[in-house]
Amino acid sequence: MPEVERMLQHLTLNVDTRLKIMLFRIFDRRNEGYFSFKDFEDVMTKRIRPNYKRIVRMERERFKLEGANI
Repeated sequence: MPEVERMLQHLTLNVDTRLKIMLFRIFDRRNEGYFSFKDFEDVMTKRIRPNYKRIVRMERERFKLEGANI
């Protein structure tokens, strides 16, 4: 998750840990524990823009199923 933390620091965004985890999981679509620039680019250009609300809803639901609640 250091990639997400560095990105948020660079953007000067103060985000709590739960949201950082959710953001990381959005980019790590294959659940590998990391993501490449290509993964990031794919999410930002093909998935997030047209489907932002649906993706956030799915990630929130996935957190609930694992016992977290955001």
